[in-house]
Amino acid sequence: MARAPLTMNVKFLEHCKPGELVRARFGPNVEWGIVGYEGANSQQQRRVVVISGDNSPWCLNPEDAVSACLSYGREYDLLPEYGGPCEVFNAQGPAFAHAGMLVYACPSAGTGTTDSYLIARATGRFESLIFLNLEQFRVIGSEPGGNRAGFKRWSIWMMLPPHPDHPRKVFEYGQDNPQAS
Repeated sequence: MARAPLTMNVKFLEHCKPGELVRARFGPNVEWGIVGYEGANSQQQRRVVVISGDNSPWCLNPEDAVSACLSYGREYDLLPEYGGPCEVFNAQGPAFAHAGMLVYACPSAGTGTTDSYLIARATGRFESLIFLNLEQFRVIGSEPGGNRAGFKRWSIWMMLPPHPDHPRKVFEYGQDNPQAS
């Protein structure tokens, strides 16, 4: 968990870096989002995965949103509800990705690191799924392979004043009933 006190900044969305937790007007309401990017390093395009509100989570180009936002920075943790609904598959198992799922994936050889991904709907002409890598904050278009576990409920935790030594839940997502705290 992050141990620094909360830092909030009001700034333009286009100045946010990948990984920043933001609140901005995405459509008619102010919603929570995580800034990511898509593409190669020299041609990165900023993306925002909107995690609250109707039909969340979904991926948005920030140019489609109002540009002012409240940035909470990168000092937060996105954690599964460990005792909640979970699906586990090995590398040969079927694809099981659903929008809203928090997925942990590890190469099938059992070596290497386990990465976490948040699955969201891609908006546009054709509805498909995108996968936000929560270590790199890179948006990819294909389900991670290997051994996988998916959690249907997760939340975001932050250190907040006046008790910066105790994390607080600021947002909760449940596959059947998403809600903001």
